[in-house]
Amino acid sequence: MRKQARAQINRIPPKYPYEDRLLFLPYHPAQELVERLDTCPERPEWVWDFSKEASGKMKRQIFDALNYFLREDENGKLLREHLKGLWRFYRFCVEEQVEDIERMAFDQIRKYREQAVEAGRSQEAGILDRCKKVLFLQAKDIHWDANVWYLERLSLQPERIDPSNPVVSLSFVDVTHDRNRQLLKKYMKYGLGLTDLSLRYLQYRPSNFHLPNFPFPVK
Repeated sequence: MRKQARAQINRIPPKYPYEDRLLFLPYHPAQELVERLDTCPERPEWVWDFSKEASGKMKRQIFDALNYFLREDENGKLLREHLKGLWRFYRFCVEEQVEDIERMAFDQIRKYREQAVEAGRSQEAGILDRCKKVLFLQAKDIHWDANVWYLERLSLQPERIDPSNPVVSLSFVDVTHDRNRQLLKKYMKYGLGLTDLSLRYLQYRPSNFHLPNFPFPVK
């Protein structure tokens, strides 16, 4: 029996046709995914309206995340929780006109989390991070413009990561000044890809550029 949630996300997921229209889950174009719904203890959200006036990129990201959960969640209860959280998160993205989930602004992220807590659904706030990870790890090419990078995708040499304090991701979300954030991404992309410097060294080295909010958050 496979694990309920895989530790590593498949980087080459199958592609399913996306359309800007209502999607009724029982009529999903990939019927093999629909069979997973039979394992849900409760009926999930059936109707997903991708015809709404919103960013096409964001809608495709939600569609990709939806397909991932349908494909990978072996446990019906977990699938139900993911679909419920994703449906509400999609509604938030439409209302707030989110352009790109991987590049959501700090204020948008804070507002989403606060609304989830106020509604008594604090556990659903995690769907945002789950979506970001799925999108980053499944992408054909590394999304260097994303505001959170997951080290699993970057395949760094073990000796570059401190085993006593392993880093799972690098977050640029708290660097709210756009120019500074772009400079930091360029610095980290260069440091990770073209040098053998340790991750810990790279984390603190940007202070030499006199940019605010450093060292930046890691998880």
